[in-house]
Amino acid sequence: MRRLGLACNEQALLAPQILAEIFRPMRCSSVSDGGTRFWLSPNHPEFMVFTRAFRHAARGIAYAAKGDVKSARTEQMAYLEASKLVPVEETFGNNPCRAILAVATSMLEGEILIREGKLDQGLAELRAAVDAEDALHYDEPPAWILPVRHSLGANLMQAGRFAEAEQVYRDDLARLPENGWSLFGLARSLELQQKSDEAAAVEARFQKIWSGADVQLTSSCLCQPGS
Repeated sequence: MRRLGLACNEQALLAPQILAEIFRPMRCSSVSDGGTRFWLSPNHPEFMVFTRAFRHAARGIAYAAKGDVKSARTEQMAYLEASKLVPVEETFGNNPCRAILAVATSMLEGEILIREGKLDQGLAELRAAVDAEDALHYDEPPAWILPVRHSLGANLMQAGRFAEAEQVYRDDLARLPENGWSLFGLARSLELQQKSDEAAAVEARFQKIWSGADVQLTSSCLCQPGS
């Protein structure tokens, strides 16, 4: 019963912090120093073993997006050690914590490898993260809020692999219909393949969806500047 109580407390305490402390810095880290300063907040309490581990993974991804590979590797080591403390039976929402950490493990490694110049290895890790994300059980909000395909597509675009990126975005739109990040990426990938008519049609869908947004996109993921 004590373990159940701790798990419930962990979920209750994490819920209002997810966007504020974990995912917002991942989105903002590549465009301002604010993301890095945000990480200086105190660590999660020791009994929150899952979120303590998860926070290290998020920090590592943010550092990788900034090109600070050394700090990213340091956070990765802390994340891997912290992950060992997460009980196999612990869950977060509808998913085992270990299943969510599997997404983080591959995404973090992939982002770092790409910044180390090991593109194919990094892309393979991101594809493994996509598979792990797809295997998660349905939940509201999703257990993994930052779709890995947004990063995978952006990195493929940056590498000039536009046809591969196109398919990644189409797959993401099949799972998350009309999401602006993948509509933007799809339109750009089509444009760079000289598929002008289709690119224009997708761009129109993007403009409709994004008309009220206050963020100007240059990429499907702020981890990459855009092609």
